[in-house]
Amino acid sequence: MRDAAEKERAASFQHQVEAEGARLIAEEGRITGEAQRQDAEETRILDEELRRSAEEARLAAEEARRAEEQARLLHEATRRFAEEARLHAEQARADAERTRTVNEEQRQILEEMRETARRYEALLARNG
Repeated sequence: MRDAAEKERAASFQHQVEAEGARLIAEEGRITGEAQRQDAEETRILDEELRRSAEEARLAAEEARRAEEQARLLHEATRRFAEEARLHAEQARADAERTRTVNEEQRQILEEMRETARRYEALLARNG
């Protein structure tokens, strides 16, 4: 009986050792699973940060393209205004030249009228 009790006690101890080993393996599995879950979460966070960074870079590039287009449009408008100003200045020079020519013609006509008036006065004085 003692031998059977010893065998049963040894079997019970062996069973406890195996149960503890299984528990330790399960605990290691749980710890490994938790570490893998944390790694996966960290990877997801990094992926999200990369996605956000890529989106911000895309938005910045789009804004740069818009600014470049706006600068091009402003440059084109400036060029157009400069051309219009040049045309107006050219027109003003032509108007000034016409005015100078008309003034010169009027001056000559006045001079001729004065000369004619002097001749008539001289004729009247002689005939007079």
